[in-house]
Amino acid sequence: MAYPGAQLPSSFFYLDAATEATAPSNKKFVAFTCVEAGTFTFKSPESSASLFDINGAAVGASGVDIPLEAGMTVYGTFSSITPDAFGKGLAYVG
Repeated sequence: MAYPGAQLPSSFFYLDAATEATAPSNKKFVAFTCVEAGTFTFKSPESSASLFDINGAAVGASGVDIPLEAGMTVYGTFSSITPDAFGKGLAYVG
């Protein structure tokens, strides 16, 4: 069995104020936990135009807005996450 710590996120970003957070080079965001309610824009890596689906619709580099309440977590593979003016949260790097 592989060492479990090797599969955990390596670091995280604290997001607030409508500023886009981009994952470090050769990394991606693997989860996001909302700390204060808001709407967040999630984008998938540009190299994979339809890496994830939201309600059956493929989402790629153009991104999708998802309203979240405090305590909610979104899992996936994201190249960037942008909160609105009210939302705050933690983006985990994997």
